[in-house]
Amino acid sequence: LVLDDGRVGFIDFGIVGRVGEKTFKAVNDLSVALAVGDYTAMAEAMCNMGAADEDVDVEKFGRDIQKVIENLSQVQPDITVAGMSDGTVTGSIDFDENEVTQVLLDIVDVTENNGLKLPR
Repeated sequence: LVLDDGRVGFIDFGIVGRVGEKTFKAVNDLSVALAVGDYTAMAEAMCNMGAADEDVDVEKFGRDIQKVIENLSQVQPDITVAGMSDGTVTGSIDFDENEVTQVLLDIVDVTENNGLKLPR
C-alpha cells in the first residue's frame, strides 16, 4: 500500500509478531532490487530473509527470477470496455488461464530448483 506521501504502508491482519532487523533490512533490499530490476540482488535479499537454503547459487537464482519476471510481463490482459444505454461505462479485465498457470508453474520450478521454502 503506497501512502499519499510516497511511504509504503503495511496492513496488519492480526498476526502477532515482530520483524527482526535482519529480515526488515532484507525486505527493504528486496523492494529496492525490485524497483531497479536487479535480479541477483532480489535473490540475495530473499536468501538473507531466510527464504532459501544456505547453499543457494545466488547468480543462478537471480537468472531464474529474471526469467519468471520476463514471462510474467508477457501475460497480456484482455480488456473490454462498453458504454451502457444509461451513459455509464463498464469494463472488465480477463487473463488467459493457461498463461497465468504457466507463470505459477515457473515460480514453483524456481522454488524447487533453488531450495526456497514456501509457506504452507
